[in-house]
Amino acid sequence: MAIQTFTTGQTLTAAQMTSLQGNDYNWTVNAQTASYVLVASDAGKHVTMTNASATTITVNTSLFTAGDFLRITNLGAGTCTITAGTATVATAGTLALAQYASGVLWFQAAGVAYFFPDQVSGTSGLVRVTATTAFTTQTTVSMAASTFTSTYNNYIVMLNVNSTGSAAAATSFRVNNAGSPRAVSGYYGGAAGYNSNGATSGSASSNASAFRVGDMSTSTVQAFQINVYNPASATIKTSMSVNGFTYSDTVVYAQALSGGCIYFTAEANDGLTFTFANTCSGTYAVYGVLN
Repeated sequence: MAIQTFTTGQTLTAAQMTSLQGNDYNWTVNAQTASYVLVASDAGKHVTMTNASATTITVNTSLFTAGDFLRITNLGAGTCTITAGTATVATAGTLALAQYASGVLWFQAAGVAYFFPDQVSGTSGLVRVTATTAFTTQTTVSMAASTFTSTYNNYIVMLNVNSTGSAAAATSFRVNNAGSPRAVSGYYGGAAGYNSNGATSGSASSNASAFRVGDMSTSTVQAFQINVYNPASATIKTSMSVNGFTYSDTVVYAQALSGGCIYFTAEANDGLTFTFANTCSGTYAVYGVLN
């Protein structure tokens, strides 16, 4: 039910009285599928967002009055971020809504709003930014644009990979800028491994065009936790640390991997690209570390 306006002396009908209590049981829904700017008629409504990629809901001033409120829910797999346009928006939790997250936006004044998420996060912890993303028989997998934003300083990426190739091959990472991988020189880092045969191995990336983490053997499974630091900052160089594990049933081989890398250009980066020399299938998920 949207807010209704009545005039002095007007007689209310039974239908109008029924409608007045509608929001107690059944909110009027304004369903959106792309980034959206709130309008005055959204007061008292339930605004939903459904999109597989990252979106925003922008809040401007002079549209709502003190006491107005509306509900916002993200139904899509992509993060929906409540963004201050010309209004100010404050919260005790997060303005980045993962899939199925919801809350109420309340206006203290025409240009001052507060968002009250249904679940308020503390000062530490993780927020899932993307639902688990699956890929099949790929040699390159790239995150959607704006996966990393300034909402979080740091991110954690969980990557699981199954190689379908027939020979050992390298796994590498690149940072994305505006959704496109930075496949240029400037990656400095290294990774070391210790395998079940008692042997050590290592790889170095010195002004390379990607950060090489490790090799995959025949029919190998790899699992990585990738910590990404300050990717959205335009003044701090993006760096990452990696811990992982690889094993192969066919050659009875297992190896622990650990390493780190810095991309030596200070710019805002918004995702990662994974490159596999073998054709691979797998999944990844992205989590923001609360500031």
